[in-house]
Amino acid sequence: MSLTNILNCLDKVTKTGQNAYKAICPCHAENTPSLTIKEDGNNIMCHCFGCGANGMEVVQALGLESSELFNESRKMAEKNQPGTVELEREQNRKFLDEVREQTKPLFDGCAVNLYLNKRGIKIIPNTIRFLPEYKQDGKYHPCLIARLDDKDGNRVSYKIIHLDNNGNKADVPIVKKTLPCERDTDGMAVRLFKYNGTLAVCEGIETALSYYNENKIACWALDNALNMKKFIVPMDVKNLLIIADMDSSFTGQAAAYELARRSAALIGKDGYQLERVNVILLLKWRGELSEMVDSGQKTDYLDYCND
Repeated sequence: MSLTNILNCLDKVTKTGQNAYKAICPCHAENTPSLTIKEDGNNIMCHCFGCGANGMEVVQALGLESSELFNESRKMAEKNQPGTVELEREQNRKFLDEVREQTKPLFDGCAVNLYLNKRGIKIIPNTIRFLPEYKQDGKYHPCLIARLDDKDGNRVSYKIIHLDNNGNKADVPIVKKTLPCERDTDGMAVRLFKYNGTLAVCEGIETALSYYNENKIACWALDNALNMKKFIVPMDVKNLLIIADMDSSFTGQAAAYELARRSAALIGKDGYQLERVNVILLLKWRGELSEMVDSGQKTDYLDYCND
């Protein structure tokens, strides 16, 4: 169900009525849930009373496809209209090509370098590029941009992070955004580094870059918890390290262990070289988890490295 997919990606989800929920909005920073989610007939309705984000902005911030806003009966009806999905994806493909043409390699002093360097990230692969401007909220902002590929290495979309010229996150409703997708999102990842037997995976780009800078182990960013649950492990990976986002709702941890459960079942199967699966929980002392739950905060590898 699309409603379940959306709820699984959100933090602090509480039920407020029949098919109605409240949660932390992914479009802006907040500690008190202000996002409402409701199934209304054939549609999933979302509205944030904190920043005004609508359903489309919410699913984009979560890295989901717009089709998640429709329930299964509407999806089936649209599948019976030949060419609808193909036409939308072709339009998305052209749009992504236009965005790609505007990207540039990183250079000293660009907003992306400043942003990552401030976060202690010095080794930056050429899979991270600079998008000089992208419009949101009536203004143009420089962006970090990285390509999302499917399990076969084909482009799915791009992930962008809105910045200001000083290398800070831009003051916009949606800082991190997944652009429209040109194909199915199953197994998609930002393939930041080439691996040689051992591959680490996590949700965020910054987390993946930080982990590589600290450990020199190839790491891919899977964008969100739902994609982590559905990630398809390459057949030539021997050691899989899964870095769990430490969410107060346990969404990140649950996604990491679901991937670990599925991946462990591949050990010894024909064609797979997988030998070991490990989940990394970044707890530095026994009290950290309870403190995180009480405060509603979220911990990832970048927080751990920079502490």
